[in-house]
Amino acid sequence: RGHKALSNGHRQTACQMLFSGAVCYHLAGYMHHDIGRLLPETKHSMLRAVEIYWEAASLFSPPSLLVEIAFDDTTLRPFLRLPRGVERPPCVILIGGANSNMINMHAVSDYYLDRGMATIGLDGPGQGEFRARTGRALRVKDYDLALSAVADWLQKDNRVNGKRIGIYGRATGSLLAIHAAANDRRFKAIVAHPAAFNFANFFEQAFAHTLISHRLEICSFLGATTLEEGTRLAREQLTLEDVADRVDFPILAVCSADDDTMPATESAILQQRVKGPVEIVTFPGKGHGGPSRLSLPLEADWMRDRLIA
Repeated sequence: RGHKALSNGHRQTACQMLFSGAVCYHLAGYMHHDIGRLLPETKHSMLRAVEIYWEAASLFSPPSLLVEIAFDDTTLRPFLRLPRGVERPPCVILIGGANSNMINMHAVSDYYLDRGMATIGLDGPGQGEFRARTGRALRVKDYDLALSAVADWLQKDNRVNGKRIGIYGRATGSLLAIHAAANDRRFKAIVAHPAAFNFANFFEQAFAHTLISHRLEICSFLGATTLEEGTRLAREQLTLEDVADRVDFPILAVCSADDDTMPATESAILQQRVKGPVEIVTFPGKGHGGPSRLSLPLEADWMRDRLIA
């Protein structure tokens, strides 16, 4: 449908259909998990999702621009979107969690663009197209380096203000964002949707039975070969214990009171344990980070106040 619309000159419809096709491929791969390997079906879905996303990229308003950033022995390939009519805007890096990727971040980017901020949607180690292309699972030190590589690139690109960089992190991505910012002072503010301080506080209880699919997602994210190894790696890798004394930047933690996968108590622990200011917004219900139509504009306003004002 997207290709047909494009051939007929219906660019808006082509954009909507191609983007929907990319999302469908992402969701198809998102439904399958295994221990110790990335399933061929999942790898295919991840690569096709991004391939189709780039078909739609020039049709978005504003368009998505492909960025290639040298990282270790390979490249990061995020999208860059620039707000219209803003000279050298601040930039917000958008990162997903264990089961999301830069395609999920596209809709999030609109909220920041509307408020005069540029956005970079990133697949880092363990995520999306980067995982499918390189096979590399998550290690926190690698994710720290990946986000620093993005900051290096932003500081050299005159289209954005490389001195005003924030990060939006979804779920597990919020912990990764905070960890990276503790080691790289160029990140000025973090939105945690929702926040986590240490997976050891809740991982086995929250993921043991009713949420086994989420436990498999984390195991896949970490490249674990058994559930036991996944539990160990979650405890070792997904914690802020080692950097808590260096977290002195503003954080907005947005959570749901009865979240089954990342309890609201984690935001409270974060607030108690780190040096910087942590504002907590808690919505009722079991959603992950609160209802999007309420939480996303609230988060974008908060980030704008820190990066622009």
